[in-house]
Amino acid sequence: MRSLATNTLKSSGCLPNTSPVQLTFLIENTASNNFLSEHGLSIYVEVEEKKILFDTGSSANFSLNANQLKVDLSQTTHIILSHGHYDHTGGLARALNIAPKAKIILHPNAVIPRYSVDGKKEVKFIGININSKKALLNIDDEQIIWNSSPLFLSPYLGITGFIPREYESTANKNFFEDLELKRKDIIPDEQSLFIHKEDTLIILTGCCHAGIINTLEYIQSLTKAQKKEIILIGGLHLYGHNEEELKTLSEKLKKYNFKLLVPCHCTGKQAISYLKEVFPHKVYPGQTGLKLTL
Repeated sequence: MRSLATNTLKSSGCLPNTSPVQLTFLIENTASNNFLSEHGLSIYVEVEEKKILFDTGSSANFSLNANQLKVDLSQTTHIILSHGHYDHTGGLARALNIAPKAKIILHPNAVIPRYSVDGKKEVKFIGININSKKALLNIDDEQIIWNSSPLFLSPYLGITGFIPREYESTANKNFFEDLELKRKDIIPDEQSLFIHKEDTLIILTGCCHAGIINTLEYIQSLTKAQKKEIILIGGLHLYGHNEEELKTLSEKLKKYNFKLLVPCHCTGKQAISYLKEVFPHKVYPGQTGLKLTL
């Protein structure tokens, strides 16, 4: 398989405001109309010549929704896995069956065993499933990009690779690399996608295990876009957070110039409601079937 991508160049350009970015939610925890839903996330991103499948949900259901939404997955140029949990990688085999020539971008840690433990001390395997692993083994090595550093697919379109953890985050607690729960998993494979437009910074997150503040700060540093409006889309891993934790985070988020927040998946209903109060008229929860033109 290919060696790690090591492109650490900063963003060198912006996407013109006249060039639309189309996002279609193929799978999410909730759904509108007759679409399928599941605990998972998959978003189709269309920007100029790039057709990107950002995560593949827990199963092949994303592809059934794609048919209903008239999204032609065979045109996919890139499959980006935000991290190696089952609810983001479960449909990978199906995705590669439909788009066998698509480039796959993932962190090396995305394929290691992963476990979570709940309040009852019940341990659950949450890593990439065997079918997805087999799919990776059965494709051309040149299709896979093992990415741990910032990687730009164009001057305005990038993937973070590993996100430095400068600020403390509670979005990676209760995760481990072994059944004995001795090796803490900080989920270093969590990576986000960003699109740098002339007046806006669009950010897609899988679960934001690196923490929202760390993610925002790192992408702003990569793009030199500290003062631009931000559109933040995806899972923010705030479910289970109490009111005090949400209040503390919200105070920190107020310093950012948000144009739109589209929380979904692992964000949690309570957190979404809280964000609506803090950022009135800027929060629009994502769900299966949602289409956004930015």
